[in-house]
Formats: sequence, C-alpha cells, structure tokens
Amino acid sequence: TVAGDGGDIDSGAKGGEARRTSGNDGREARPAKDGAKDAAKPGGAGDGESGAGGGDKKPQALIFPKGDLEGDNQKFICVFQIGLDDDEEFCLVKRILGKAGNNMRRIAEECSAKVRLRGIGSGFLEGSDGREANMPLQLNVSCTDFDSYSGAVDRVSMLLKDLYKHYRRYARSKGMEPPDVKINLEEVRRDDLNLDLLTQKAQRSASQRERDRKAREQERKEQREKEKQRLEGAGAARRDNSRERRREGDAARDDSGHESPSPRPDDPSDGAVLNDGGEPAAAAAAAAAGGPEVASPVGAVKKPTPLTLPGGLPVPTTA
Repeated sequence: TVAGDGGDIDSGAKGGEARRTSGNDGREARPAKDGAKDAAKPGGAGDGESGAGGGDKKPQALIFPKGDLEGDNQKFICVFQIGLDDDEEFCLVKRILGKAGNNMRRIAEECSAKVRLRGIGSGFLEGSDGREANMPLQLNVSCTDFDSYSGAVDRVSMLLKDLYKHYRRYARSKGMEPPDVKINLEEVRRDDLNLDLLTQKAQRSASQRERDRKAREQERKEQREKEKQRLEGAGAARRDNSRERRREGDAARDDSGHESPSPRPDDPSDGAVLNDGGEPAAAAAAAAAGGPEVASPVGAVKKPTPLTLPGGLPVPTTA
C-alpha cells in the first residue's frame, strides 16, 4: 500500500508505527487483548446507543450494510476526512485525541478497532523518512468484523459532530464565518463486499500517483481559496452593514438636532421681533410716529424714550 493515499491502516508506517506505539499518545489506538466486541452495536452509523435521540427515524447510514461474503481475517477500513486544519488556539488535534489519547483509546477498546490520526498536523510520523503524510487530517478506522466496524464508525462520527459544533462556536466568538463542515467518510476496504480501493491505488504507476498527488494538492488549494473568498465576503458584508447602521444613526441625530426650538417661557422676546437696540420693533415704530406707546411683551427689556423739545426737536447734549 502506498503511504499518503489514505492507505491501509495496517501498513504504510514503517518505523513511524514503532515510534508512536511505544508512547501510545492516542494517534494510533489499538484494541485491548481481550477485546470488547459486545460494546459495539451493528446497524451502521446512527444507532440508538450512539445518540440518535431514540426516535423512530434514524439518520442516513454512513456505511454500506453488511455484505454476503464471509471469511476469516476480513478487513473493514474507512477514512474520515476531518475537513479542518489544526489550530494552536482551538487545539484541534488534541481535542480529537482526547486527554492522554483517551478518545482514541476508548473507541479502540470498546469496538476492538484500530484508530489512527494521520496527515498534516497529526504528529504521526510514517514512512522510511519518518514524516507526516502529505495529506489533510484524516482519521482511519480498521476492524476485523462488521459489528465492531459499525460501532467504531458510530463513535467516531459522534466525536466529530461534537467537535464541529464546538468549532462553529469558536469561529463565531472570533468574528469568523463558521465553516460548513460535516461528516465525510469513505470506505476504502470491505472484504464482505469485495471492495478494495487500497489495492487499486497501490497498482497505479508512479506517474499516475504523481498526477493524482498534484490533483489533490490543486483541489486543496482551490478549496482554501474558496473558503478564503467566502470568509472575506462575509466580513465585507458585516462591515457594510455596520457602516449603514452608523449612517442611519448619524442621520437620525442630525434630524433631531435641526428641529425648530419652541420659545422658552423666560425668553424676553417671547417671539416678538426686536430691532437693533433690543427693543420690540412694534413699540419703536409707535414711538417714532408719536402715537401711543405699545406695551412691550412681559419681561421684555424696554429702551428709554429720548427727550425732545416742543416741535419734536431733540434736546441738545453737551459732549
């Protein structure tokens, strides 16, 4: 089996397997010697024990039903594509493995399965060069009977669903658009169905494997670009909405600031028109015409009437 193509979980890790199994930090979890097959429930993903809610309607199964072919030493292998990159703040890989690898170990022991986290950021070193496989993060599950395989698939899918829920909350708390991630599983070997994609991949020529590798890298690059554009578009939309709300608020404040103020009760003019001297214009005009004095509005400041001689001439003043 060719390492780096989502290969057989039992191969493709020469040397790397020895490095990791000695410490067994959960990147590769193996079943207990006695096994615990009774804990695994048949029926595909979404059985009652895996938390389907106990309703009559079950979610669509992630794996094919049990096949008719039987035999000894059968293999049941699937690959879960994680769909997210490791994040130092969110600690994606650590959340998958669990504290001291407990998540992987529990699945391995309860379902008599082998569970391995592979790919970029996994920390699992494989191959003759002892490096991480050049592929996105993926979780490989391998069993030797269908019931154990079905139970392991249930438990891994529930683990990832819970992880995706927490990651969406984390993304929102950071002001990011939550990614559209969901369970992505591919069955790569089912001896009961005579399905073996691993052998088909291993039989490819070196040039074909190189072309496939480049195609996968290009696909991952395009996916990253699409996700980047989607996040940028969502951020631009939020900024536009924020600017629009600010403009509406400014317009509302401007409208309230330009309203005509009503006359104050203590305003001396009380709406009367004053001349340059501060005297009501109506009273000044009546005085100039020699008519009766017009009463000034209540509270208005009254300008004194100048003294005049008989005939209306002003009284001369000395400098």
